[in-house]
Amino acid sequence: MAQIPFNEYGISDLLAKNLHSGRFSVTADIKEAVCNANILIMCVGTPQDTDGTADISQLESLAREIAQNIN
Repeated sequence: MAQIPFNEYGISDLLAKNLHSGRFSVTADIKEAVCNANILIMCVGTPQDTDGTADISQLESLAREIAQNIN
């Protein structure tokens, strides 16, 4: 069964069901994700800068990589 790092009632079963059916998949391969997905969920760090604003450089970098792999 899928491992979820937080407690949300029923989410483990829901994730397992959708992984098994192929409706949901997880990958770190950007080209594979872009070619096979209708929706992309991006999970990256957004640590605080010294002025307290979010450092979105990881998000920007990933968005550029995704854009380079769109057909």
